[in-house]
Amino acid sequence: MQKLARQHHLTLNTVIQGIWALLLSHYSQTEDVVFGITVSGRPPALPGSEFMLGLLINTIPLRVQVDPAAMLLPWLQAIRAETVELQQYENISTGQIHQWSELPGALPLYESLLVFENYPNLSTAALADLEIQIEQTKGAQTGYPLTLLVKPDATLQIVGIYESSRLDQTSVGWILNHFLHLLEQVAANPEQPLSALKQQIPASEIPQIKRQAERRSPSLPPHFLPTTALEKTLAEIWQTLLGVDSVRLHDHFFELGGHSLLATQLMSRLRTHFQVELPLRCLFEHPTLAGLAAQLESALEGSPDRTALEPIQPVSKRDRPFPLSYAQERLWFVEQLHPGNTAYNEPAALQIDGTLDLSLFRQCLAEVMNRHEILRTTFLVIQGQPMQQIAPTLEVPLSIVDLQISAEQQSAAVQQWIQTEAQRPFDLMQGPLWWVTVLQLGDRQQIVLLTLHHIISDGWSKGVLVHELVTLYRAFAAGQSSPLAPLPIQYADFAVWQRQWLTGDKLDQQLTYWRRQLGGTLPVLNLPTDFPRPEVQTFAGAIAPFRLSSELTQALHHLSQKTGTTLFMTLLAAFQVLLYRYTGQIDLMVGTDVANRNRAEVEGLIGFL
Repeated sequence: MQKLARQHHLTLNTVIQGIWALLLSHYSQTEDVVFGITVSGRPPALPGSEFMLGLLINTIPLRVQVDPAAMLLPWLQAIRAETVELQQYENISTGQIHQWSELPGALPLYESLLVFENYPNLSTAALADLEIQIEQTKGAQTGYPLTLLVKPDATLQIVGIYESSRLDQTSVGWILNHFLHLLEQVAANPEQPLSALKQQIPASEIPQIKRQAERRSPSLPPHFLPTTALEKTLAEIWQTLLGVDSVRLHDHFFELGGHSLLATQLMSRLRTHFQVELPLRCLFEHPTLAGLAAQLESALEGSPDRTALEPIQPVSKRDRPFPLSYAQERLWFVEQLHPGNTAYNEPAALQIDGTLDLSLFRQCLAEVMNRHEILRTTFLVIQGQPMQQIAPTLEVPLSIVDLQISAEQQSAAVQQWIQTEAQRPFDLMQGPLWWVTVLQLGDRQQIVLLTLHHIISDGWSKGVLVHELVTLYRAFAAGQSSPLAPLPIQYADFAVWQRQWLTGDKLDQQLTYWRRQLGGTLPVLNLPTDFPRPEVQTFAGAIAPFRLSSELTQALHHLSQKTGTTLFMTLLAAFQVLLYRYTGQIDLMVGTDVANRNRAEVEGLIGFL
């Protein structure tokens, strides 16, 4: 194996990582796998680090795409290139990476760890044979269901450390025997596709991992824990939103992973549960559990009459047109000025690796459309007023395109289809106002194009749509019924409520605020643009993406936490400083998007809020 690695400019570690990724892909029936690897934390740029005593080792995730059609050697070389690039980012803690991934804290980034103990004093002589050892976790400690410990000495030692409550010895024996067999196959013939190696694993020897038992929170000193009923309820809400196992009295909402959208959801949960209105700034001024609980208690004592905060109720009579929400009315008006304008199309492309059952997928789309009335909605004019009409049923807007052609032609065709679907105009009166196109690239590779008109969708809605499709597909594939809870209201109910709510004193309050904010002469941003502003807006735009380094991103997170703000606020401030630098203007007006999901009833809705 050492000779093979040197001959093809690889490392033994890379070969081991590749074989492990191949096994995980085969066992899980997915081409996208993530597992943990260890790095020494002793970079050459730190003189003398190799002689230091101390905890420098770090564990980081490695994500590998396992394409069965790929040839082994080029695939291994791609993994090697990935790990070389990873060295620039390997000093970030696993906890910070987990937080940036936006995966809930209760869910692990990966459930297997590959430890390659490549210490300087280990022999690099050619490997004579392979020795495999199975060790029970009784008496051993492990934070993962399965850890593969590889010791590249004169003989290659492979130790399996596993969580006995989730894997039995038979399954671990299969895994290690498969690992040994694949190493032998690679050594004998490295010029073969990954699919040929996968076929070497007996179908009857697929290890079964048990589901993870409910995680228990570590014991905490009593004076750190919530004690009152209000504190305990508030802690449960935090745990649900932040995906953490436990919350202590002095834990900081934003240090636990909170951000602007989660802050809005928290206020919505408090309004629903306690029937009291707390301003969002209250969370920024009192970001700990104890501080917010005290503010909540004071608000409850000072608000004996809380009937005004009742939830939005569904409209009983539904066989009639409904008014538009204010956001919908704005887009409807723009459509009248520019019929067929595609600037408000909301496109998304999802890459699906694995076999996609199109009949099941169609069933999922039908269920989502039946679940959300807004997906069956069109817009008409009645007595000069725009109204939204909900159809009782509607055919699933699904198209299938076969693009199983040469790789060069396929890449160009995919880009053309993405562009075409994104620029395809909608008819607000005829509908449907969303459609789905599946591009079939191969037996196990598809791209799903979702396009919705903004008048029935927004950025949050696309997340709801994808989540529900994935949830339904898993359930239907297992022969189960829909696990999704019924929606408390539909979008049309929100539109009716909004029209009724924004009247009287509420309307006066809103008008007073915005007149104060926008009173007087509004500033015009005089940017030194390359071309003069056109007399008629063209909607022709371009995108210039860029990425911040992990070090700068981490520093911005720390600055935001230190100043009691969110990352959004910090970036907005920097953007405004930049505009000042370009224009010299001290009075600036910048538009920002808000989710407007500040009530629990609307969090699960698809629609333009």
